Amino acid sequence: MGAPWQGRAVLSSGIRPGAGRQRVPLQVRLGLADAAASRLDSVSEACAAGRLPGHWEEGVTVVADFEVRDPRFEQRVRASFDRQGLMHTLGAELVSVRPGLVDIEVGIRPELTQQHGYLHAGVVMSVVDTACGYAALTLAEPGYEVLSVEIKVNLLAPSVGTRVRATGRVVRSGRTLTVCQGDVYVVDTGKHVATVLTTMILQPLRD
Repeated sequence: MGAPWQGRAVLSSGIRPGAGRQRVPLQVRLGLADAAASRLDSVSEACAAGRLPGHWEEGVTVVADFEVRDPRFEQRVRASFDRQGLMHTLGAELVSVRPGLVDIEVGIRPELTQQHGYLHAGVVMSVVDTACGYAALTLAEPGYEVLSVEIKVNLLAPSVGTRVRATGRVVRSGRTLTVCQGDVYVVDTGKHVATVLTTMILQPLRD
């Protein structure tokens, strides 16, 4: 196994890659740009209060330091996602994989809706839970997997549109437990429809 390298995640827009043991600024989003813009005050306050890692800079910027223990984390996450029967059934797409941050999108189709025509809450929760789990996996050592042990979800609004995006991001990565926050937005409008707080447990892969 190669030496771990350091990643420095910055929640904003764009991306600047790096390698080795350098601290690499990775630009990532809190959510869709329009939706994130409405959350600037709450994000800055959360940083100041210590509820979010790192510090507030400019715009929607939260800086957190993560140690990436597996340089092949993206291939590992994508291979695992391809084995997900439920995500395949839902037609979910793994949009992006970065240290401590994963985006998954799913189309809103009639067979995934509830009686009022909204995307079913079970779909919303499944997709954002999966995004959080894979965000945690990006920081895990080779030979380990993650499982959800706790989920707190707030459904903020019905999902109306053609597509939703679930973003999972690591808040704190520990030796055994990883805490993640997830948010779901309607891609068409940027409407924030759900937010979750999850705890993931790391355990050795089973043979």
